[in-house]
Amino acid sequence: MFVYVFAHLSKIIAGPGTVIPELHPALSWQLSTKSSGCQPQPQGPAVLDSEWRWVHAVDSYSNRITKNSWDFSLCSNPATCAKNCELGGIDYTQFGTTTSSNSLTLRPTQTNYKSGSRVYLIANETSYQLFKLKNQELRFDVDAGNIPWGFGGGLYFGQMDADSSRYGTYCNEIDIWEANSYSTVSIANPCTVQGQTRCSGSECTSYCDSDGCDFNPYRLGNLTYYGHNMNVGTEKKITVVTQFITADNTTTSALGEIRRLHIQNGKVIQNAKSLVAELSNCDFIIEKYFSAQNVAFSDPDVFASKGGFQALGDASDSGLILVMSVSGNGVTQMRWLDSVYRLTVHGPTLALLEGFAKTLPVESQPMASVTFSNLRFGDIGLTYSS
Repeated sequence: MFVYVFAHLSKIIAGPGTVIPELHPALSWQLSTKSSGCQPQPQGPAVLDSEWRWVHAVDSYSNRITKNSWDFSLCSNPATCAKNCELGGIDYTQFGTTTSSNSLTLRPTQTNYKSGSRVYLIANETSYQLFKLKNQELRFDVDAGNIPWGFGGGLYFGQMDADSSRYGTYCNEIDIWEANSYSTVSIANPCTVQGQTRCSGSECTSYCDSDGCDFNPYRLGNLTYYGHNMNVGTEKKITVVTQFITADNTTTSALGEIRRLHIQNGKVIQNAKSLVAELSNCDFIIEKYFSAQNVAFSDPDVFASKGGFQALGDASDSGLILVMSVSGNGVTQMRWLDSVYRLTVHGPTLALLEGFAKTLPVESQPMASVTFSNLRFGDIGLTYSS
């Protein structure tokens, strides 16, 4: 899932809200290094994306956005908008977002704004937490058993300035984990531009590989790897470990591979192996994997044309933000994740057998949730015990 980043620290072409105080939920995580081991970091608050927030006139409750259109009498330009409007604070529990120590739970509650929520890990009240991925690994636990068809949980990295620049932008993105209780996929979305890039009109579709190149066990023929009572069973908590391997195992050389493993019941489960002929036995992501996948599924090689691994590695050098989300989509109904999407062509994923649900309404799902916990980042091999 490629997202248009529109994040929030204190204001985005609008002043900070005063009607509801902004109290960010705290989330602890650990940094793992060979010199110091795994050390708790100062609790990094999570902040909700601006697209889920109320933006209104400073002196009234008049919405700045009505029926997906700007009120140009209030916001004729950024300077005027910052003067006339404010971005509302929120009660995070009303958006299905709660934390407890090292655990974050997201529920796809339906509001007047959007279904679900998307939060970002921040270092402090003025800066996002940045991660440089080369020769590092990310580990987290996830409980995905309560995410139904038609919804998806996500944890991913995106390229953004530490202060967000307070604008919506397009950027390089690596989707570490996009999943529900039936299907899972990792997706890489390179861009021809580095850093946050603002765009207008048709140029917005030209910068990045919006579909991305994916690794989906089911699409690759491994039908019993992920799901209820599968090799990686979604009825239990899953530990997900993702490693970013470089050419010479340093933090300065080119990004060469992205590897994945899972842990359940104390047992390390190697990543699914592809059963597609052109990708036979492949269980990790490298540049040539993407090219072979496009041949196998008769897809255009957009990944390479948008910069490929080089673009993703360069983006990592500048630092990436960490995003966690839960969402439904009234247009695609998340069929790209757990059903058949674009019936005449191959979409990003083909995840379920014919006969399974292909469409679901996006509505309030009070029992649905995803929980991320035990987040660790650092030197390869140090964030988990085998």
